[in-house]
Amino acid sequence: MIPRPLSPIPSALPADWYERGVGGASEHASEGAAREINRILTGRPSHNRSTFRPVGMRARLGVLGLLACALILVAPAIHAQVQAPGASPPADKRTATDRMLDALKVAPNEQAAAELEGQVLHTWLQAGTPAVSLLMSKGLRALQAGQDNDAVDSFSDAITLAPNVTEAWHQRAIARYHSGDVAGAIRDLEQTVTLEPRNFAAFRTLTEIATAREDWKGAYAAWQKVMELDPKTPGGDERLRELKRHAVGEDT
Repeated sequence: MIPRPLSPIPSALPADWYERGVGGASEHASEGAAREINRILTGRPSHNRSTFRPVGMRARLGVLGLLACALILVAPAIHAQVQAPGASPPADKRTATDRMLDALKVAPNEQAAAELEGQVLHTWLQAGTPAVSLLMSKGLRALQAGQDNDAVDSFSDAITLAPNVTEAWHQRAIARYHSGDVAGAIRDLEQTVTLEPRNFAAFRTLTEIATAREDWKGAYAAWQKVMELDPKTPGGDERLRELKRHAVGEDT
């Protein structure tokens, strides 16, 4: 099901749910987040970038792409709402995103977390102008079709037009990884979390990359970061236990 974009707080949740969110962008230094990625990857095993493309990696990272494509498809209606009289200005949209990210840290269950994840991802995907959104859509479709270089080009064009659109960097990281450019993917992930240190999706992608490279300690560290930002992410606890078993030979 396509997540409802920027929907109000579900009626089943406590009225003060958003207000109980802790932390904000000011508590997450951008440079520190980028250093976190370097720390996670310290000691990672090296692989030949031109030949290392593990089976199933596209399918796993493709989940984010499929969700992104689905969200892009509802963009015209959402864009119309944003442009309508009385719509929230960009500053207010940023505040709303901050509140959703804060709320994600105290989501009461996986269902609530999944809904918030979809709302936040939609907001990030639609952060640019209509021209940037068009390039994002083009890049996502190319990525799903396995046209990795074309996807990189589209996301690069989006970045040129709007270098502060976080998700353009994130999606280009995924495209670069699939094209065999692991170093470029890591650089783009670093830029992603520099722009938005709470980008749980970027740390999720880093987990998948580290897992595919059999860098279990790196994958475990990255998933710990996901759980810090999004404690109730669906399947999160089970994934944490699985990665910990690989990384240190223990259960949580």
